[in-house]
Amino acid sequence: MRNIRGDLRRVIVTTVSVAGCCILLVIGFSLQNGIGDAIEKQYSEILKYDQHLLFEPDASDTVEQDMQNVLDKNHLEYTKIYLHNNAYKVGNTLSAVSILCADAEDIAKNFNLNDPWNGKQVVPGKHGICIMRRTAVFYHLNVGDSITLYDDDMTPYEVKVEGIFENYLGARFIMSKEAFKEISNQDAVDNCFLIRNCKDMSGFSDNLVGIKGFESIENNIDSYKSSMKTALALRLVTGVLIIAAGIMAYFILLNLANMFINQKKRELTVMRINGFTTREVIWYVAREAIFTTLAGIVAGIAVGSVFAYAIIRFLEHRQAGFVLTPSILSWIISGGITAFYSLIIYAIALRKIKDLKLTDM
Repeated sequence: MRNIRGDLRRVIVTTVSVAGCCILLVIGFSLQNGIGDAIEKQYSEILKYDQHLLFEPDASDTVEQDMQNVLDKNHLEYTKIYLHNNAYKVGNTLSAVSILCADAEDIAKNFNLNDPWNGKQVVPGKHGICIMRRTAVFYHLNVGDSITLYDDDMTPYEVKVEGIFENYLGARFIMSKEAFKEISNQDAVDNCFLIRNCKDMSGFSDNLVGIKGFESIENNIDSYKSSMKTALALRLVTGVLIIAAGIMAYFILLNLANMFINQKKRELTVMRINGFTTREVIWYVAREAIFTTLAGIVAGIAVGSVFAYAIIRFLEHRQAGFVLTPSILSWIISGGITAFYSLIIYAIALRKIKDLKLTDM
C-alpha cells in the first residue's frame, strides 16, 4: 500500500488500462450472448410448435379439411388459429404486426408467453390484446393503455393492452377470438395450422402443395439456422475485440510494468543483496500487479456491462429483441482472459529481476 501511495498516478493508469481490456471483452461476449441467447430462447422456449402452415379458407369449401386429412394421415399434432398481418398505430406512428387469434388453451400449447418483468404466464383475455415487450418499451405502453388496430380497409379499432409478453424475433400480437370478435365485429376464421412434433417436412409437404388454397409452410428449424448466421457474424466481432484487448495489454501494460521495474531497480537490488531470493523479490513486485489486475477486472466488468446493455438496447428494434439480463458467463470469460493477458505481460516484465546486478545500485 505504501508503494501504491508513492506512485498513485501510475497505479491508476495501470488499473484503468486493465479495465479497458476487460471492457472490450465484456462488450464482445455480452453482445454475442445477448443475441445468441435470444435466438436460442425464441426457438427452444417461446415457440413450442415446429412449423406453421398458411392457407386461404375462401379458396374452396374443403381446403381446411383437405389439409387436416394430410396432417392426420402423418399422425401430426396441430392447432388451428387465425393469423393475419395488420397495421397498428401508437401516437402518430403506423407500424405492421402479425396478429394471432386463438383460445387461451391453444395459445398455451404453442407459445410460452411470459411477462418479462415478473416471469408470470400471460393469458390473452376476452376484451383486449397482448403485446410484445419491445413494443411496450418503444412506445412507453403499460397494461391498460390503448392502441389503434386497422383492418384491411384501414378501418380503425381501439383496443386495450391486457398483457405484455417477451418475444425476441418477429413482430406479433396475440389475442383471443372473443376479443377479436368484440373489437372488430368480425369472426376470426382459422387460416393457419401450428404443427408440433414434426421436424421434417419432406414426408407430407408435397401433398399439401397440391391442395387448392395452400399458401406456404415454414419450418422453425430453417428460421433458426437463418437467425444463427447473425450470431456467427458476432463471433467475428468478438474475436476482433479479443485481439484489440491483447494489443492494448501488450503495448500499455508492458510499458507500465517495465516502468515500474526500472523505478524500483535500486530497491530490488538492495533486497537481493540483503538475502531475499529471486522468488521473494518477484512476489514483492507481483503483489501490486495482482491488486491492479483484480481492481481493473472488477471495474471493467462493471463499466463493460453498462456499455453492453446500452449497445444491446440500441440494437433492438421492432423486429428483433435481445436478452438484456447480465451474462455471468461473459464476466467470467472476460475476467479470465484479462487475467491471462496480465499474467503473460508481467511474466515478461518480471524476468528482468533475475538479471539484477550490483551495478544497478
